[in-house]
Amino acid sequence: MFVNTKFNDRREAAESVQPDLGEIGFESRPRLRPRDLPRPEILGDISDLSGYVAADYWEREDAYLIHPPRLKAVCAVCRGVPLSGVVHVAAAVQAARTDGPGIGFSIGVAPNGAVTFTNWGKFVGSVINLAPGAWGVAQASVPVPIPGDSCDLILVTRILGRAANDNTWALFRRFSFTTDLPGRSWNPNVG
Repeated sequence: MFVNTKFNDRREAAESVQPDLGEIGFESRPRLRPRDLPRPEILGDISDLSGYVAADYWEREDAYLIHPPRLKAVCAVCRGVPLSGVVHVAAAVQAARTDGPGIGFSIGVAPNGAVTFTNWGKFVGSVINLAPGAWGVAQASVPVPIPGDSCDLILVTRILGRAANDNTWALFRRFSFTTDLPGRSWNPNVG
């Protein structure tokens, strides 16, 4: 039996595998909370979607609720996030209700104004599927840093399987952005 004695605790092990982004020319920003970002809006016409559909900011939770329809994914966008040079985005996500269905989450980032109802799929990362009540991390990388003084944050959710969409509380809580160059990240005067 092999026992790894190099790490004394899980935190030390986790810290050891994190790359030093400064050494490779990237700058990771502290986590940004939904209260610090623009409010989400649903892309497209929701009249052809079945069940309750919403994109909202929940102040008490400091989270974005992106409530999907019964059969399709729903995409919301936070336009004009004052960040530049973004190469990676991540968010803590939660299928908040234990009495609701499983939920698939995706996240992405795009140049300001570039994302539409018909093209949002090319800007998001892979789907993370969560069981009811579970937490996870949705993330996406982009091959080329996002140009300009701001970008659009893309939030996507869908119900897993063919369940009803009652109690489908899909929450995005804390966001982390990685930028390409030091000093090209948070632009509070933009927007």
